[in-house]
Amino acid sequence: MSTCTKCRGTATPKHSKCQECLNKAKKIDKRKYIQRVTNGLCVKCGKTFNGKGTRCNKCVSKISDTQLRHRIKSRLEVMVHYCGGKPKCQCCGEDEVRFLEIDHINGGGRKQRTTLGGGGCNFYRWLKKHHYPKGFQVLCMSCNGGKARNGGVCPHKDKSSSRFHVSEDVLRALMV
Repeated sequence: MSTCTKCRGTATPKHSKCQECLNKAKKIDKRKYIQRVTNGLCVKCGKTFNGKGTRCNKCVSKISDTQLRHRIKSRLEVMVHYCGGKPKCQCCGEDEVRFLEIDHINGGGRKQRTTLGGGGCNFYRWLKKHHYPKGFQVLCMSCNGGKARNGGVCPHKDKSSSRFHVSEDVLRALMV
């Protein structure tokens, strides 16, 4: 057991302070937050700022950069896992990461996003927490959208069954 850095009591696991000192710190932080909001100061750095919200532009941009790096890292970790290496579309081979998405192989993506309260980081966090379950793959936006509109089969895989398949004759007639 470690010792609390404030009162020398027994620190809680994963912290350097005991529970009582942690609770006091939370109250102080909350009080400081309320004072800063009331006085129109940035809640993060305490400096005055002109604008809406509770943070100055400098603090907002620091947070935004950190969150963006975290989102990109989470997304890439998931894609690397499901691709077994460099991320690429499992259908057509597209490897531009900005075009890639995680596909629910048997459908159900909308239902899962509703359950999780959104996609993106919530979804990546869920996949990681559940040890990357089976039933997901990496597809590019074109293949994922085509699969959704074509009864679960990407048009690359089965051109004849597409509701939107246009024959070569029709295409030639339209191009004249």
